[in-house]
Amino acid sequence: MKYVIVLMGVSSCGKTSIGLALAKQVHRPFIDGDDLHPAENIEKMRSGVPLNDEDRFPWLLKVASVANEGDAEEGLVGIIACSCLKRIYRDFLRREVHHPVVFVHLDGSFEKVRERMEARSGHFMPVHLLSDQFSQLERPEASQAPWFSTQTEGDPSMLISCDQLSESEVVEQILSNTAEITEDERSRTGS
Repeated sequence: MKYVIVLMGVSSCGKTSIGLALAKQVHRPFIDGDDLHPAENIEKMRSGVPLNDEDRFPWLLKVASVANEGDAEEGLVGIIACSCLKRIYRDFLRREVHHPVVFVHLDGSFEKVRERMEARSGHFMPVHLLSDQFSQLERPEASQAPWFSTQTEGDPSMLISCDQLSESEVVEQILSNTAEITEDERSRTGS
C-alpha cells in the first residue's frame, strides 16, 4: 500500500528538520511546502500579512500535485512539510492526493515554538505571525481514531508533542506509528 506522510503544524514546529531526518532514514523524498508557495504568498507573509483561504488553496493544489509525482512501488511515497492548519486543508489534500495521507501533527507550546522561530534566520515568516498561526490552528482530535484513513469523515492524524522530544525520538515515533498503520491496513484489506 502506498501512502504519503504530511508533517503539519505551525511555523517553526520542526516540520522541515524532522522531515529531512525522516527522509534520510527511510530513503524517500522530502518536499518542503514552503518551497512551493508562489512569490505573492511569500511576500505577503514577509510583509506581516497572514495568508487566507484564497492564498492557501492554490498552494495546497501545488502540494498535492507534487505529492502525486511520487513513484514508490509500495509503501511510503514521500514526506511533505505543509502547515495544514485547518481541517478543510487536510480534507482537501486527502481528496487531491492519489495516495492515502498520514498527517503527523508536530505540536508544541507557543513559548517553545516562538523560541525556535526567534533562533532561526533566513526564513520569510516573521515572529509576530506566530500568534495568528496558533489562533487558526484546528488541532486534529486524538479521539478521531483510526490514525490513518483514506476517508474524509474524520480527521485522523498522528499527534506528537515536540516540546520534550529530540529529533531522533520524533522520527522514531513516526516510524513506529506508520509501521502499525500500514500493517493494520494490510490486515484489513488482505493485501
